[in-house]
Amino acid sequence: MNKEKFVSIIIPIYNGEVYIDKCVSSIKHQTYKNFEVLLIDDGSKDATASLCDQIAIEDKKFRVIHKTNGGVSSARNLGISNALYEYITFVDVDDYIEPQYIENLVKVDADVVIGGAKIMPPQNEIIRYEAGVYDRMNIGKNISDNIFTIPFFTPWAKLYKTEILKDFNIKFDEKIIFSEDTIFFFEYLAKCESFVFISATDYCHYLSDIFKYKMSNDDIVYRANRLIDSFSKMSMHCAVTDISYETVMLHGILMSIINNEKVFKFSLRGYAQFKNTIKSLPNLQKYYPNSKKPNILFKLLREGFYRLAFFLIRFILPLIKK
Repeated sequence: MNKEKFVSIIIPIYNGEVYIDKCVSSIKHQTYKNFEVLLIDDGSKDATASLCDQIAIEDKKFRVIHKTNGGVSSARNLGISNALYEYITFVDVDDYIEPQYIENLVKVDADVVIGGAKIMPPQNEIIRYEAGVYDRMNIGKNISDNIFTIPFFTPWAKLYKTEILKDFNIKFDEKIIFSEDTIFFFEYLAKCESFVFISATDYCHYLSDIFKYKMSNDDIVYRANRLIDSFSKMSMHCAVTDISYETVMLHGILMSIINNEKVFKFSLRGYAQFKNTIKSLPNLQKYYPNSKKPNILFKLLREGFYRLAFFLIRFILPLIKK
């Protein structure tokens, strides 16, 4: 660590009264003390607002911003715009961090520092990255190897430079309710010149139910196109060559479909909706020629075998992780 670093910790909160004490306590016990905390109350309907106000009264490191409900992306964006310090990290209110979390992130100098995480029970998994320092011409293989691991495509367990976020106006897309954090991170990586992975697993995360997010056909199309566009920019900047466009495209399309059983019911009507959504994706044609190892399901979609592809959806997860 070449100089003292000051970190803004952004916590978006909606109805977090059950979790906030544990989260805030873990932050107060950090071994590294040069930080501020922005508690962004996203129009909570429980006691979150008063709890946040009390925390800020008791500890001047904490600032509270109350806003009308707009979703987690709008809360994080408000935090970014109000951050005072040169570095930013994100913490979800239903998670907590180990005492050395910030200390381990600020030990190294880079445009982005990426740490691992502990996935709490019942999953009970530790995801640890091999420590390494990279520039944009040799980071590609590492991105390919880790792109679908939980900490990598999330906003937390990382240290960002506030200057990069603000200079390039990098924000969470408030139109998207699922994978908006992946798009945000891809867009940030596309502006980085230096990258550091650390082996620490100081972020403690509780998995949420991703199947609670329900999107319309138009939402799925928009999300898939935003995901592939951000991946395209990132992959070109970071020389990512070991993962194909269709892998990310499938992830963007099919995770949306899998998570939207109410939209894409396994019925004739659901099939029609599925087919119309796939045919609405111009990137399906645009990026297929770049693929070196075509995924069999992607080929079915590309060639118009929609019925067979629809039948195989339940078996897609093993196929999109190549």
